[in-house]
Amino acid sequence: MKRIAVASLKGGVGKTAVSALLSRALARLTGKPVLAVDLDHNNNLTDYFLRNVDADVIESANVYHVLTGRRKLHDCIYETGKAGETGGDAACNDACVSVLPATPYLSRCGVELVRDPGAVLRFARMIKDSGYETVVLDTPPALSFELTCALYSSCTVLSPFSFSRWTVQGYQLLRDEIAGVAEATWHRPALRALPVQVNDTQAKKLRMTGIEGMLSSVIHRSAAIKSACDSGKPLKEGSRSYEEFLSLAEELV
Repeated sequence: MKRIAVASLKGGVGKTAVSALLSRALARLTGKPVLAVDLDHNNNLTDYFLRNVDADVIESANVYHVLTGRRKLHDCIYETGKAGETGGDAACNDACVSVLPATPYLSRCGVELVRDPGAVLRFARMIKDSGYETVVLDTPPALSFELTCALYSSCTVLSPFSFSRWTVQGYQLLRDEIAGVAEATWHRPALRALPVQVNDTQAKKLRMTGIEGMLSSVIHRSAAIKSACDSGKPLKEGSRSYEEFLSLAEELV
């Protein structure tokens, strides 16, 4: 089972774009449904996949209800690609992506569950027992309860790494958080760095930093990625960005 948390403590690096498009690429590559989990109260991943679902419906069943024990995990999962449910996704002709969405109410979780540290472990167990062979978890760009839930739930932490002077510091903080997970559970998720929003020269310079866990894959800066995320559509098959995400999926699998 692959459980991949997409995390960065540096904002603006394209975490949600990576989470959404990687989920699609993994479903295409494996031919099996992928569960995409939105653990960011900004809920951009939810908006990407479920923009045709009524907001009141999502408000009634989402990851907040799972974390607080109000609803069961599978009662809050939405399947894409089925006409009449999420508007249908004609481009998803292989396995599709299921979504555990979020709303801004997720920001209340950390306060509500501050005296319930077992909530993190319960959520990790639910994700592991979800029945999905591949899970992608999108996270907020800050040290938070939601990020902790994702780290405890994952076997790989994928950190988008842009050409910025603060990216290294954010990566080091994330590495420290993962060390804490290892101390608590005797299980250390693998931390992998992914160059994103870069050109060839910048990607080469990032590799010269000596960052441990740097992937071979690169996601170049592309207007097609922004357009896909803005419209909630998949990347055009055969395009450069499409092939880059497919290569990323292959490297992670």
